[in-house]
Amino acid sequence: MNFQRVLLKMTSILVLALAALSFSAAAQSNPAVLRAAIDQEPTSLNPYYTVQQAAYTFIDLYLLRPWLFTRELQYTPVLVEALPPDVEGGVTQNDAGQTVVRYTIRQDALWSDGTPVTAADFIFPFEVANDGVSAFAVTTFGAVASVEQGATEREVVVTFTSVNPDWFSAGWWPLPEHALREPYNAAIAADAGLNTLDWSLLPTIGNGPFVPVEWQQGSFMRFTRSETFAPQPYFEEVAVSFFPDTTVLRTIVENGEADIVHNFQAGDVIPLLENDNLVIDSQYDSGREAWWFNLGREPHPALTDVRVRRAIAMGIDRQLIVDELLGGLTSVPHSFWSDTPYFNEAIEVIGYDPEGAMALLDEAGWIDADGDGVREASGVEGVEDGLPLNLTVGTTNTPIRIDAVTAAQDMLGEIGVAIELVTYESANWATPFTDGGGFRGGFDDVLHFYGFTAFTSIRPTNWFACNQIPSAENPNGINVTHACYPELDELWNALATTTDLAEREAIADEIQVFMAENVIWIGLWNRPQLTVYGTDLQNVTIGAQSPYISIAEWTRAE
Repeated sequence: MNFQRVLLKMTSILVLALAALSFSAAAQSNPAVLRAAIDQEPTSLNPYYTVQQAAYTFIDLYLLRPWLFTRELQYTPVLVEALPPDVEGGVTQNDAGQTVVRYTIRQDALWSDGTPVTAADFIFPFEVANDGVSAFAVTTFGAVASVEQGATEREVVVTFTSVNPDWFSAGWWPLPEHALREPYNAAIAADAGLNTLDWSLLPTIGNGPFVPVEWQQGSFMRFTRSETFAPQPYFEEVAVSFFPDTTVLRTIVENGEADIVHNFQAGDVIPLLENDNLVIDSQYDSGREAWWFNLGREPHPALTDVRVRRAIAMGIDRQLIVDELLGGLTSVPHSFWSDTPYFNEAIEVIGYDPEGAMALLDEAGWIDADGDGVREASGVEGVEDGLPLNLTVGTTNTPIRIDAVTAAQDMLGEIGVAIELVTYESANWATPFTDGGGFRGGFDDVLHFYGFTAFTSIRPTNWFACNQIPSAENPNGINVTHACYPELDELWNALATTTDLAEREAIADEIQVFMAENVIWIGLWNRPQLTVYGTDLQNVTIGAQSPYISIAEWTRAE
């Protein structure tokens, strides 16, 4: 990149930052405007086209699901009067052995244009997910056989393909079928998908307390109060600004230029701990920052050897990273199930052991024969002698991730493994495979990113499914290892279909053993959900799945 291009890019960033600051300042004088800020701009506000935490932070402002997970880690009704297990006939098995879930939408559930929310709004996304064109980024409907209207237009009947113990997975986001049907049919006739509709770019109809009305790419977005939502929120508007620099985020919340800031990492809030004008809300979340090895798409030959992957895990002092970079405010995960009742205490925990790591690398045939500090292949089957053990680690431009990779770079350098840091703009990180995003592209040997793991269920997202490998045919796949393990697929499938909790725990234990033995994932730190807000905000409860679960009850002190 030449100097002129660098200057142009820096100028563009400055202009967008100034626009966001100006936008925030304009909202400053109106107490009925809630000023929020976050470090990452959402990739989409359509929940079916993103796996990004920043996006889900704000989706629940305008689009509600039948139920949500509370701070107390319990499901609570949102669009329904009662949860299916609490209603006779709500969760049953049919004669074919399939789980059937029934729920009834509340009478007062309305879209922002006044149209009632009906079963058609839940049937519609299932239809779109199976149209072969729209290519959802999420796998919500993979185990769903059918979605139908029940005895009334407000009753939803979900039939799974087999036994499904996770009844709550029947409660996805509805889409306003009455508004989307006509443009969607036109798109399908043109061999295009739901993602091409204006609504997917800016969803101006929702069923939540607010509705998106403006999105200035790279700078801010605005939500205004929905006139059909009851009870009416105190705030008339939620104004969200994007600042990729967490130092800026910390400054504006300290100065009162933002009311609430999301997506802080643990280390970011250390300077705020003594500020009596701020509340720092921290709670367990499903996310883990981790390294994911690329094992299937032009992988570095060294990484195909589990001994090398194990040595890399042994060469990173993860506890030191937690203590030094994150102020000791979190912990190192050793499994997708760490910090849950389902963690397998019997699995081998890989600790920091540089001497053992070097011995493993020697054994695997990666030796620093020329003394330059970087190991090379020496007698490794199928690998030309002299190939250096030089790996690229791709991540976003989030400072804490860059700092963590830099720390790991130094540590691994001590054992002869060279690390090259590759950073991606947040907006270009989780884009589809066909758009060249760093998340799915398979360009790097290792990915450092945030993944959802066990939280609301013993069965977390299956990031390793063979049918989730990203490709031109499957551009939104989430298996970023690009590797297929049929035996692991079988275990995940069994976990998805077994109803007995003890048996499910045994299956989860076996998956944890497989992952630990094959070292396809290295947990770096548990990422808590950290929200910082001013003490003038009243009645604030931050939900486990959504920070805005109770925003209709929030007020501002006079």
